[in-house]
Amino acid sequence: MAIHALERFAADYMHTIPPFNVEWKKQRVAIVGSGPAGLSCAYHLARRGYRVTVFEALPVVGGMLRVGIPEYRLPKAVLDREIAFIEALGVEIKTNMRLGQNLSLEQDGIVV
Repeated sequence: MAIHALERFAADYMHTIPPFNVEWKKQRVAIVGSGPAGLSCAYHLARRGYRVTVFEALPVVGGMLRVGIPEYRLPKAVLDREIAFIEALGVEIKTNMRLGQNLSLEQDGIVV
């Protein structure tokens, strides 16, 4: 069985799955950083109904995925599609927000 081919198929067609309907909780969660851990955390919390805001210090979303991995290894279109999927779940992403400088948090939970 070709596991790589199955994984590739799942990744290529994941964006065609409609966003999930969830009951939103009252709690809000702030995530500092939009790298792989921050985006993954935002996805899973949003799927469970938490209102999530991701704060990124850079002017672009994706952290090291965006600025540290070359285009031939991770096409920007693939990353943009993944980020759009996470935003479609209701995750709000704010760029140019540096913790301690122009960002004060009033959330029920914070992930750094």
